[in-house]
Amino acid sequence: MSRPFQRQTYTLENLEPVTWLRHVIPNRDERESLRAGDLVKVNFRFEERGEWMWIETIDCDGKGEYLGVLRNEPAWVPAEFGDRVRFHAEHIRAIERAKVVLQ
Repeated sequence: MSRPFQRQTYTLENLEPVTWLRHVIPNRDERESLRAGDLVKVNFRFEERGEWMWIETIDCDGKGEYLGVLRNEPAWVPAEFGDRVRFHAEHIRAIERAKVVLQ
């Protein structure tokens, strides 16, 4: 069960200015077209260090802000599996699209 929003003690890294990542991050259109259930990888920054973790997208406000649920157990970032996380397209390193089941 996810915990309610809490005061964050970490930040999410803006990857767009990181030159060495430009050729591997998804293009802007892909990062701005997430659907519920899509997984995204972001870098959580805490005390001068980073930790890559997956977030499951659950909602978008229509203005570019996404809401998701942390799907990793952090090694040292002060967060927990299931925590709610707000993020934007510039934080996304990778996308795993939710599988669509046809009935």
